[in-house]
Amino acid sequence: MSDLYRVLGIGRRATIDRITKAYRKLAMKHHADRNPGDDAAKAQYALVQLAYEVLSDDARRAQYDATGETAAPKVNQTLTEIAQVLSGLFVGIVESIVNQG
Repeated sequence: MSDLYRVLGIGRRATIDRITKAYRKLAMKHHADRNPGDDAAKAQYALVQLAYEVLSDDARRAQYDATGETAAPKVNQTLTEIAQVLSGLFVGIVESIVNQG
């Protein structure tokens, strides 16, 4: 899993205000409305959302800082969705290469 602090581009001592500001900026950048049909942006948006959900919650952030794990059911669902998007993106790239040759 990616380092959630790096996903948001913040340091480990970031305040909730800094976390929220970074999240909003990246969420707008990668939102589906601004990137229609872009599966990579969709995957990045999901990762930014996950980072915000974990780091903006004191208990989840403390657990993440201590163990590197987020340990929430929604996290597993989100990671599965990210994996599916990236898998589809990879398959699409391979198919386009094969079809060109």
